[in-house]
Formats: sequence, C-alpha cells, structure tokens
Amino acid sequence: MSSSLREVLDDLAAYLRHCAEEGRPSFELDADAACLIKPWLSGRRCAAAGAKRASAPAHAAADSGDAAAQLRAIAAEIESCSKCPLHSTRTRTVPGQGPSACELMFIGEGPGFHEDRQARPFVGASGKFLDELLNDIGYKRADVFIANVVKCRPPGNRDPQPEELEACRNYLDRQIELIDPKVIVTLGRFSMYRFFPGASISKIHGQPHQVGQRLIVPM
Repeated sequence: MSSSLREVLDDLAAYLRHCAEEGRPSFELDADAACLIKPWLSGRRCAAAGAKRASAPAHAAADSGDAAAQLRAIAAEIESCSKCPLHSTRTRTVPGQGPSACELMFIGEGPGFHEDRQARPFVGASGKFLDELLNDIGYKRADVFIANVVKCRPPGNRDPQPEELEACRNYLDRQIELIDPKVIVTLGRFSMYRFFPGASISKIHGQPHQVGQRLIVPM
C-alpha cells in the first residue's frame, strides 16, 4: 500500500471515528489535501531514516543526539511540573513519544484514562488500532511524534481549561522547535486552536494550511 501522507490521514480519520468513547470527534479529510501535502514531504519518513532505531520510550525519542537529550530534559520537567491543578489528579505525565527528528507530528488534546496510567499517548484499544493502521500503510509509531496540548489527564476526560493549556504551552512549543516537523496534524479543536485561534473546526478540518515554514492539517 502506498505510504503517502494522504493515506495516513485517511486511515487515521477512520480510526478517530471509532474513538467516540474517548470524547474524540469524527473527522473527514478534505479531498484536495493530498496534492497540497505531498510537496512538503521528501519521501523519507524521518530524518534518521535508514539508521536502526529502537522503539521510542514514553518520555524520550529513540534516536541519539542533542535534540533527543533536550526532549528527555523537557520530559523530566513535565514529570515534576505543578504549574496547574492537573498535577494533583494525574497518575503519570504524558510528555509525548517519537523520534527527535521527523517530518510528521500529531498533536492531540490530552491524555485519556489509559494514557494516564501508562505515560504513553494513544494506548489501550484505541492505541492498538492506531498501531495496526500505521503498520498497514508501512508506518510505525516510531516514525512519527505524538504529543498533546496538555501533558496530564483532565479529570473525567473533560476539556482542558485555559490555565491548563497555558501551563503546557511552553513544553509543546519547545518540542515542536526541537522535532522541527514539516507537517503537523492537529487532532481535535483544542490542538487546532493552538495554530488557528477562534477558528471553527467544522469549517477548516482536513484542509492543509501553511503556517510559517510548516503545513498544518487540522482534523
């Protein structure tokens, strides 16, 4: 099967439609997205393609180098963070997972029940389904970086509050700067607001937009 980003997003959209129990909305990809996205990707899934990589642990990228070390340092900061009330209700923090240099990054809204216990994004039944979809199209979880706009689970999977989003903003900003992806896919309205404040997700979802030197795909 082709490993074009369009197919990745199509399959991911199908996956998200099966995740209503986690409060994730259903999304559809704009029909013209592929021709706009493809020029942004070089055909390699990661800057470290061809090099052997171990599976990425929850709090660090799998590859070596200064960027990976800095991502680990950010994860350590997040583990001890008490900037907002979420620190008092979390089981574990979920900084993110993936290589320190890749072309494709997914940003969700926040950890759910299983993520809160395993300190990894997209786990449990939904994570297994995501892994299967990525494998079907020739991708692995280690090929992409997955993060959230908040690093601790909001109680009851409620929406993150403004002060919680602000507390985590610097962590996410620094992760994006270090990873330097060509394409960012936002999953849900709160991650969309990170790049398109005040926008309506029903009007722009699935439509790629250039923001600075990156392509942002809100879903």
